[in-house]
Amino acid sequence: MTVSSQAARPITGRFVLVMTTAFFAVVISVNMVMMRLAITTLPGTEVDSAYSASLAYQREIDAARQQNERDWQVQAHIGRRPDGSAAIVLEARDHAGAPLTGMSFLVRLERPIDRRADRAIEIAEAGGGEL
Repeated sequence: MTVSSQAARPITGRFVLVMTTAFFAVVISVNMVMMRLAITTLPGTEVDSAYSASLAYQREIDAARQQNERDWQVQAHIGRRPDGSAAIVLEARDHAGAPLTGMSFLVRLERPIDRRADRAIEIAEAGGGEL
């Protein structure tokens, strides 16, 4: 019976250098791929100036306060049309319940995590307080 014995390969400095270089190459490559994916899927900062954003936020608070003082009732309904498109119907009434007419509304549909997906739409009056 013949017994073959294999001698273990010694760990040399060259082997350690190659393995260390390969390890860091893999880590850096994965980091670069993840960084690229993060940059392309996230648009970046939402506001360039925190001060101007806070001023705009204060204007929004004031506009909401004025809106509450008017005591309008606005209801929104979203439905599907037979062709598959979505229809948004807004019903606006004053504090006495009378329909608001002759109004123009500025509507902006916003996506919370990506400003690039925001859409501005025009609302046309359909009569009887419906837009």
